[in-house]
Amino acid sequence: MKKIGLWLIGLYLLLYILPLGSRPLFEPDEVRYGEIAREIVVSGDWVVPRINGLRYFEKPIMGHWLNAIAQLIFGQNNFAVRISSAIASGFSALLLFMLVRRGSDEKNFALAVTGIFLSCGLIYFVGTFSVLDAIFSAWVTATLVFFYCAAVAVGSKARFLYLLLAGVACGCAFLTKGFLAFVIPAVTIVPWLIWEKRYRDIYILPWVPLIMVIIVIAPWSYLVHLRDDDFWHYFVLVEHFQRFTAKVKSQHPQPFWFFIPILLGGTLPWVFLLPGMVAGFRGKLKVLFEQSLMRYSACWLVFPFLLMSCSSGKLGPYILPCFPAVAILIGAGLREYLKVGGPGMFFRKTVYVLVGASAIMLIGLAVIQTLYFLDITNFALYDRGEIGKLIIVTVAILAFGLGMLSSLRRDIASVYRLVRFGLSVLPVFLAWHFIVPNLVIDDKVPARFIKEIADRIKPDTVIVSYKNHVTSLAWYLKRNDIYVYRRGGELTYGLEKPDAENRLLSEEGFVEFIKNKPKGQHVAMFVDSDKQFKVLPPFSRYFLHGENYLVEYD
Repeated sequence: MKKIGLWLIGLYLLLYILPLGSRPLFEPDEVRYGEIAREIVVSGDWVVPRINGLRYFEKPIMGHWLNAIAQLIFGQNNFAVRISSAIASGFSALLLFMLVRRGSDEKNFALAVTGIFLSCGLIYFVGTFSVLDAIFSAWVTATLVFFYCAAVAVGSKARFLYLLLAGVACGCAFLTKGFLAFVIPAVTIVPWLIWEKRYRDIYILPWVPLIMVIIVIAPWSYLVHLRDDDFWHYFVLVEHFQRFTAKVKSQHPQPFWFFIPILLGGTLPWVFLLPGMVAGFRGKLKVLFEQSLMRYSACWLVFPFLLMSCSSGKLGPYILPCFPAVAILIGAGLREYLKVGGPGMFFRKTVYVLVGASAIMLIGLAVIQTLYFLDITNFALYDRGEIGKLIIVTVAILAFGLGMLSSLRRDIASVYRLVRFGLSVLPVFLAWHFIVPNLVIDDKVPARFIKEIADRIKPDTVIVSYKNHVTSLAWYLKRNDIYVYRRGGELTYGLEKPDAENRLLSEEGFVEFIKNKPKGQHVAMFVDSDKQFKVLPPFSRYFLHGENYLVEYD
C-alpha cells in the first residue's frame, strides 16, 4: 500500500506540478486571476479585489488571496498563476483518500479511488488551469469529508473537532465563490441524514459548523462592506439570485441537460469502462447502499448535480464538486466487477476501439500535415515552425495506444489491467501543456503580440483597449490605468464607481479624447478587428498580429 501511495504522489507531482509554467496564459480566465493577484501584491490591498485598478466583485476574496500568496512565493509568472489550482486538486485527492479509508475496510480501495479521481480528465485539466473552480471544489470537498467524519465519529471530542473543521472549510468555500458553499453541502447532507434515518441530527449537527462559518467569513465581509457598501447588494442579488434564476441575462446560458455530457466526458478514460461498472452494480445495489459511505456518495453526486442543472448559467467546471463522489462510485462499481471475474469481452472491445481511434487520429494528422507541408492545402493543425509540437503529439498518441494494448496482456491480473488502462491516458494529459498550436495561441494568448510591441509603450503612453485585452495588457505591461473602449464587459461594475475616473470611452468619447489630448502625447489603442477603423479618428500608424491590432496616435 505504501509503495502504491508513493507512486500516486510521484505521478501527481509529474502531471500536476512540474508542467505548470510550460504553456502561456489563456484569455480571459488565467490572465484575469493572475492580474487580480498581481494588483493585490503591488497595492497591498487585501480587501478589495481589482482588475486594472477597477473594483472586481464577481467573486469573493479567498481564491485571490491564495493566488497572491503564490506570486509572493514564486513571482509573477505562469507557474504562480496556476499552482493554487494544482495544490487544491491534490488537497481534494488527499481528503478523498481520508474519507474512503474511514468509510471502508479495504486499504487498496482508498488508493484506487484516489487514483481514479486524479486521472479523470476534467479534474486534470481544471487542476492545471487557473480558475477558481478547483479551489472552491477543494473547500467543498473538505466540508463534506469533515462533516461525514464527524457524523460517524465515536467520541464527542472527535465529532466536535471534525465539525469545527467542516465549518472552517465551508467558510473558506464561501470566501472563494459565494453561497454555493452552503447550498451544495446542504443538499448533500440533509438527504443523507434522512436516508440514514438520523432526523434529529439534521437540527443538531449543523450548529457548530455554522458558528465557525460566521467566524471565518465575518472579518472580510465587514471590511469589504466598509470599503464599498454596495458590495453585498451586487454580490447577493445580481451575481447569485438573478443569475441563477435568469432574471438578468446569464453569462453562460445552457440547457438543463448540459452537465450530463460534461460529467461523462470529464471522467475520461474511466467512462469507457461504464459497462463494467454497471455489471458490477447489477444485483448488488441493495447490499452496496446499505453502506453509509455509498449512500453519502450517491447523495453527493445526485442532488448537487440536479441543483447546478437548474441554474440558468453553466460552465463545464461548475460540476467539479461532484467528482469525489463520482470517483467513489466508479471505484465501487469496478471493484464489484472484478469480484465476478472481469475484465471480460467488453474490456477487450473497449481497448480495441481506443487503439483504433488512436490509429485514425495519427493517420489523419499525418495526412493533413503532409498536404499542408506540400502546399496542397492552406490549413493544418501545426505550421512549419511547430515540428517539435507535432512530434510530441505523435509520441503521446502512440504511447496512449501502446498503453491500451499492454492492459490486454494475459499474464496481468485483472486489477493491474485496470491500473494500466488508467495510466495509458497520462501521456496525453502531460503532452497537452506543450502542444497548443499557434493558431490557438494567436486567438487566445495575446502575450506574443503584447511582448512584440512592448517597447513602443512608454511609461507615459496612454493605453486604450477593446474587450478582454484590457486584463492581458494590465498583466503583461504591469499597468492598472488602461482605458476601456466601448464596452465594459466584466469590468462594468468597477467602471461605474466614482473612482473609475471616466475610464470607459464610447466611440464619440474616444474621438473627443484624441481631439483634446495634449500635443505630442502618445496614445496606443488595441482592437481586435479592422472594422473598428471605420469609427476611429485618423491615426498615425497601426501594427497587426493575428487578429490583434495596435493603433497609434502621436
